[in-house]
Amino acid sequence: MKTVEEFIRGRKLKELVELYKLVREGKLVVEDPTPPKDYYEYLTRLDYSMWLWSGVSLTTLTIASILLSSLTPV
Repeated sequence: MKTVEEFIRGRKLKELVELYKLVREGKLVVEDPTPPKDYYEYLTRLDYSMWLWSGVSLTTLTIASILLSSLTPV
């Protein structure tokens, strides 16, 4: 069985759209060969949780910049 990366390598946009349609119609099933087993593994695997850590980082930086800007007079 091929991975998604192996399957789409070298294909053009038109072929990728057709592939997407097959998945949407249920004619092709995309399955993760090694899904996370628990919540901790989900959090530590960046291919699953990069969106979460990006959001947490941006929120933390925003709050820190607001707090630090109030300490320094303009």
